[in-house]
Amino acid sequence: MTYLPPDIIDNDGASLADALTRSVSEMGQRRLDVATGYFTPHVWSLVGKAFFQLNAFRLLLGEPPEI
Repeated sequence: MTYLPPDIIDNDGASLADALTRSVSEMGQRRLDVATGYFTPHVWSLVGKAFFQLNAFRLLLGEPPEI
């Protein structure tokens, strides 16, 4: 079965790290554009190996959440 990443990732059902890693590794993505409100540096340790396969990467960050 082909992996299709979810449209919205809230880390309750699907984790961002899993969706990014699977998108690159299983779907053969070589370009990745991410728009997110929050991206913790810890994510790099989870997805770093998969990101080495990318030819292009863009990250758009929003404001930190107010809790």
